[in-house]
Amino acid sequence: MEPLTRIRDLMYQRNYRTSGHVDDRVTDGEFDYDDLEHCILSADRIYKTEHDEHDTATDGNKYTILGRDHAGHRFYTCGKIRRDHLGHYYFFITAHLAD
Repeated sequence: MEPLTRIRDLMYQRNYRTSGHVDDRVTDGEFDYDDLEHCILSADRIYKTEHDEHDTATDGNKYTILGRDHAGHRFYTCGKIRRDHLGHYYFFITAHLAD
C-alpha cells in the first residue's frame, strides 16, 4: 500500500499520536488537532521522504506532507508510521502553517 494511502487510513481511523512539540503548539493556539487531520486528508502527495534517524518508524521513513488546514491555509506536517501493541498509528513529529 502506498504510504499516503496508509497514512490517510490511519487518519480516518483516528489512529495517530502527537509529539510534545505538536501538543505545545496546539496548547498555544497556533492550530488544533483537526488541522493535522485535514492536512493529511487534503494532501495530493508526499512532499518529501527521509530516513527515520531514530529507527522507530515501521518502514524506516519519515514523511513531510503539505496540505491545507481546516480554514484552507497551506499547512506542513512531518511524521512517521509506528506500531505498538495496539497496532499501527501515525506519529506527528512537527506541524505548522506552511510559508
